[in-house]
Amino acid sequence: MKIPFLFSDRFIDAGPFDEAPDTWEVFKVKLTNSSRREADIFLDIPDFGIPKDDEAVRRALKAVLLKLARKVPVYVGCGAGLGRTGLFLALLVRVMGVDKPIHFVRFTYDPKAVETSAQHSYVYDFDLKGFGWFSFKVSLVALWVDIKSFFSKGG
Repeated sequence: MKIPFLFSDRFIDAGPFDEAPDTWEVFKVKLTNSSRREADIFLDIPDFGIPKDDEAVRRALKAVLLKLARKVPVYVGCGAGLGRTGLFLALLVRVMGVDKPIHFVRFTYDPKAVETSAQHSYVYDFDLKGFGWFSFKVSLVALWVDIKSFFSKGG
């Protein structure tokens, strides 16, 4: 399932991690320890649970935002692609300024995303410190990539 991020030409794929594409061009975020597949980032979140390390989550969110800004394909997944995946996607759109991130993810990705009340609370309680300036920087990177692309095509 493709979810639009930043601008209309940037997307993130999500679902069960075992269904992640087998290609090095895709930046993969694994939210389960049940898969033996390789990932660029691994966050150890228990099934139906929440992350224990907020700083690791913060680093993962920033890495994904920069990849998206540079038009690098991103895949996020856990075991079934619902609870932990929905939680991470909701955090990602919350950082980007979406007021109702869980509603957004359930509407654009899967109506069953973010499965537990603990996951729901985590999304809204997560401290966004340091993301204001970072989100601005990501927008500048995305704009630069778009400008560069426009002129390289003879725009």
